[in-house]
Amino acid sequence: MNVALVPAGGTGSRFGSTKAKQFLELAGIPIIIRTLRHLATCPELDRIIVAVPAVDLAACQELLTEWKLEKPWLVVTGGKERQDSVREALMAAPAETEYAVVHDAVRPFISAQLVTESLTAARAFRAVVVGHQVTDTVKQVQDGLVVA
Repeated sequence: MNVALVPAGGTGSRFGSTKAKQFLELAGIPIIIRTLRHLATCPELDRIIVAVPAVDLAACQELLTEWKLEKPWLVVTGGKERQDSVREALMAAPAETEYAVVHDAVRPFISAQLVTESLTAARAFRAVVVGHQVTDTVKQVQDGLVVA
């Protein structure tokens, strides 16, 4: 069994929103639903576990029920930090879980193909981290000054 662990604890403060960013809509669909729909299309994933702040637990469960994901799901209370939320989601995974895919709720452009390729690589190497080449300028700052 393979599960997707989806930390969804962002506040949206950088967006200037009073609503948590994962619940903001993109073209009429909540961002978290867009993300979960993509994960749900991956045949290699058996379950999706979403970790949210306690204050969002009931609202997230209602949202997932309303949008009828085509994959078994569970919403759990996350932790203070992202890694705490991932741990809480992992603790809720079935004992027979072989691999866990961790993917942020506010990254809605994941593809089933990328998840499948990641799981294939994880089977070969026991773990894998997916990344994209940086296209923006990256600066190293020290004491308020750009040093590199």
